[in-house]
Amino acid sequence: MTTQNDITGEMISTKCNNIQYRDNYDKIFSKQSKKKDEPHYRIGDTVYFHLGMFTDDLMDGKVCHIFKDVEEILYVIRLETEIEPLYEVRTYSQLSNTKNGTY
Repeated sequence: MTTQNDITGEMISTKCNNIQYRDNYDKIFSKQSKKKDEPHYRIGDTVYFHLGMFTDDLMDGKVCHIFKDVEEILYVIRLETEIEPLYEVRTYSQLSNTKNGTY
């Protein structure tokens, strides 16, 4: 579409929408991606985490349940102990999939 500038008299033209424009439009104006709402771990995955604030030792457990809180996904982790299993609830940022603890 072309039109004329009233002050300078130059022709004004707009660019056609292209694929790159449409991709950026979706990023800016569309709803949040569903990938954020999908769990990062699956039931049965082994994960590692710090059991307490004052220890550097990592505990390992298996994801046994996943549920969504108001704002984030929470994981129920089953720890096998000598007496009975323990269950911990953790967020994704508190878990690691490697023994060295890199998140």
